[in-house]
Formats: sequence, structure tokens, C-alpha cells
Amino acid sequence: MIASPSSPPPVATDAEPRAAASLRRRLREETRASHERLDGSFGGLERNGDLRDYGRFLRVNEACLAGAGAALEASGLLLRLPEVSTSARQAAASADLKAMDLRPIAPPLFPLPRPNLAEAIGIAYVLEGSRLGARQILKRLRNREQLESGGKFTTLFLEAAGEPDRFRSFMEAAEAIATTTHARDLAVSAADRTFQYFIGAVRITENASSNGE
Repeated sequence: MIASPSSPPPVATDAEPRAAASLRRRLREETRASHERLDGSFGGLERNGDLRDYGRFLRVNEACLAGAGAALEASGLLLRLPEVSTSARQAAASADLKAMDLRPIAPPLFPLPRPNLAEAIGIAYVLEGSRLGARQILKRLRNREQLESGGKFTTLFLEAAGEPDRFRSFMEAAEAIATTTHARDLAVSAADRTFQYFIGAVRITENASSNGE
């Protein structure tokens, strides 16, 4: 039934997102500060493909994909969305580190070792979104002389990002899983904690670099 202008507005149910915001919009807006802080940690890589930042970027991703990937497996989300598995990308990052003689770092403990499905959606949002960034970085690096000269420089991790339209498909599935306001609150919180997890790994690489590791 359509309410008339004089009728009271319909009562919102818990299945309706807060303020009619989509899950994707909430995730983007409510994790913006943490996301931008993480991106800023690799400013040279974002601007011009700085190779020192690229090495740090690989070390961070290789470590964090192991911890976050284990949490996704524990959540049961991979039974519904197997395509969000991190195993192939983590293996590619490990291969890049080996080829470039870069030492892996020990990741910090993941803050949500056994997330529920809603929390797993938030974790996967960060990891799936990072595929889009990887494609942009790969494009920048392919314009550098180091790649053309055949130097000791590999991009297996970036090449494992997949097609750009996969993120849209993931978000459509995520919206169908996290349908209540409470579930979306959990997803947003988990996404922000995942960004913070990556930021913590950045600090580890910075300390390792200062110690000559």
C-alpha cells in the first residue's frame, strides 16, 4: 500500500539499511579515514610506481593475506563465496618476494580470528577492493624502465588481481548476505579493523627497514 501525504511514514524494519544507505556506501564512507591512511603509506607507489614502496607493499600484503585469509576460511564465507579466497594471491605475493630477494615479515595477529558471516563480509570488502588498487598499480609499474629492462622485478601478485567487474559481483552478493542494520554495523566495523590490521603490518615493515632487514 502506498501512503498518502497525510499518512504517517511506514515503520522501518531492521532489514532496511540505516538511512537507506547501501552496504557499499556505508563501507566506503565509514572506513574512509583508515583506507586513506593505508593508501598514504604507499604514496610513492601510488604516484609514480616507487620500487621501494613496491617492496614494502608486497611484504605487507603477503603477511596480511595469510592472517585475513585464515579468518575468512574460519567464518564459512568461502562456502558461499569461494571466489574471495586469498590463497592464490598470497602464494603469488610469496613468489614475488622470493624472486626479488625480499624477506617476508611475520604478520600481527588478526583481530577477528573467527568472524561471523557479517564480519567476514567486511574483511572480504577490504581484500576484494584491494584487487582494484592492484590493477592500477600494475598499470603504473608497466610504464617503468625496470620492467622493460628485465630487471629483478616481478608482478605476479598484481597480475593475480583478476577482472575489475568482480568487485561489483562481490558487493551484490554481500548486500544479500548482510541485510540487517546490525549485520551491516558488524561488516563496517570488521572492514575498519582489517584496514587497521594492514596499517599495523606497514609499521612492522618500517621497523624492519630501519633495522636493515
